[in-house]
Amino acid sequence: MNKKTQKETELQKIASNGFNLQESSEGDIDLAFISLKIALKGYFSTYLCYKGDMNRINSDYYKDLPDNLRYSDDYGKSILVKYSEAYTECIIHFHHFAELVCKNFLRHDNPLFVDYPSNDKNIVLKYKIIKNELSLEDENNVKTTGFLETLKALLELIHEKSLKNNYYNEQLFFLTDCKEMLETLNALRNKVWHRGLYILNYEALDELVGRYILPFVDKVTKHKTYSLCENLWKHEQIDCGIDPIQEIINHFENESYNKGKIAFLKELGRAAYNAKLYWYWLYNNAKEIIEKKAIVVSQDNNGSEICKCPVCGVNSLVIYIYEDDDSSWPFIARCECCSFEINLDDDIKNASEYGIEGIRDYWM
Repeated sequence: MNKKTQKETELQKIASNGFNLQESSEGDIDLAFISLKIALKGYFSTYLCYKGDMNRINSDYYKDLPDNLRYSDDYGKSILVKYSEAYTECIIHFHHFAELVCKNFLRHDNPLFVDYPSNDKNIVLKYKIIKNELSLEDENNVKTTGFLETLKALLELIHEKSLKNNYYNEQLFFLTDCKEMLETLNALRNKVWHRGLYILNYEALDELVGRYILPFVDKVTKHKTYSLCENLWKHEQIDCGIDPIQEIINHFENESYNKGKIAFLKELGRAAYNAKLYWYWLYNNAKEIIEKKAIVVSQDNNGSEICKCPVCGVNSLVIYIYEDDDSSWPFIARCECCSFEINLDDDIKNASEYGIEGIRDYWM
């Protein structure tokens, strides 16, 4: 066996050493919802990229500066790089989620709408596709429709009420209102994935996700096909009882865009995914250790106040106090448990001023 053939054999062996997500864990794992979770974490992280430096978005002075100055903080780190990473995760994985769920809706009617043999005359492979009996070797000879082709076929079938189950068909009518959003998402994904040239500004991303993508996500996840999949993508309920996703949807439906309020809600969401609440069941003294750490941090920072965190519910939220010769005031609230953090310098107000209930005021 020559070196080239040996290398190809080794690579084939490595590539075949895997498993099918649909067949693992009794079908509990769904790649669409893995992508949705990554997308939400990416979007919620976009405030964190700017924390303490939101004036670079708000101030006309910074808007007139070149990007290398506008997006560089005082420590030499590139805000642009951090934001671009979070944006890329957000757009690519929201797109992947949308693509997979649309393909699954079509497969529910007929798998051949989505998957087809490379050789159209291969009847045996068509049979295996319909019966969902494809081997890893068979997968190499199967092609899949692209996203726009999938969307076009699905919308045509919905419009003509041609899906086999009419009740199922009517439950998908919401997709017709999402057509332009899904096409826009596909274009944005292509720009960042294939060419890596185009990144939406912070405010535009908020508008796209809050006004268009999250309502789509909400309708998909409430559809009967996926209504029992929440554990695959949703964070645990946070202590204050707020659902950041629903609150962001409500905001864009009923109010004018408020950058500070959305930043507050995004940070609640980011920390909710970061909160390892199961630790308390594994280690009886975990909560006590974290609360003691918060006390030490407070003592090292002018005796800053400690209170209950709205996300994890632990008494580990430190409100940092700035002092000068004449006065003092709180300027940062940061949790030592789940990492929830907001900064007064970002012009983020108290939750009560945004009409968000169940969270105490930090700036007094």
